[in-house]
Amino acid sequence: MGRDEVLRRCVLEHEHLAIMEEAHGGSVGGHYVGDATVCKILMVGLWWETLYKDCKDYCKACDHCQCIGKLGRRDEMPLCPIPSTEPFEKWAIDFVGPIAPVT
Repeated sequence: MGRDEVLRRCVLEHEHLAIMEEAHGGSVGGHYVGDATVCKILMVGLWWETLYKDCKDYCKACDHCQCIGKLGRRDEMPLCPIPSTEPFEKWAIDFVGPIAPVT
């Protein structure tokens, strides 16, 4: 029984992977981060000693999440303000191309 006084079934080690697969990427999954996956597992009344660490590691290693996931803050280009005191004092041009003609 946990601190929230909910009785949970302790899961055997060979069942961990199948439970995490279903909670993270299965029909009820949604490929959310580790904490959401842990909450889904706890809500159905399951628990094991390394649940939090296992879910965090599983979600970090998920192929689908790595391919589709958004870039982290450390991978983004920093935004730098361009100070100016007068209108049209500084100009910027963005180059795009080549653009194929529509046929």
